[in-house]
Amino acid sequence: MSEHSHDPNTPDPVGQVDAEEVELHVTDPDDYHETQRLREIHDARKEVRTTLRELDRYATPEEHHKQKLSLCDAVAFYIAELEELIHATGHDDSLEGTPWDSLRQYTTMMGANPETNEPASYEASIFIFRQANNFLAEAKPLVTEQDENEWTV
Repeated sequence: MSEHSHDPNTPDPVGQVDAEEVELHVTDPDDYHETQRLREIHDARKEVRTTLRELDRYATPEEHHKQKLSLCDAVAFYIAELEELIHATGHDDSLEGTPWDSLRQYTTMMGANPETNEPASYEASIFIFRQANNFLAEAKPLVTEQDENEWTV
């Protein structure tokens, strides 16, 4: 027997488990789903913040265009993650003073200005991001911590 072969009668070393032996049990699929939704919302929010941190102020016009698209995509994805919660709470997601009628329209258009079809300016995307954050802050009382440090809506 070679030095790297494994005798099936010998127990695995401590800390190593065969993937086929691992069984996952989800006691409440609804709680698991809600926890995953919250993680996805917060991950999408982090992605917007990461995109904002990576913006280069001294970029070429072509790079600025790409950066605006990236920011639009990240903000639209964040709002898409919030949409179910926005709908469930009956929140008014209308946007006055912007080219978009609502957060949903911004998401549907992937941040493109409906009048020009150009990506939203940095300022507009940041404004929309703030609106989404304001909604999340308002919805926070609906979010409760479970005993196992899980989150639910």
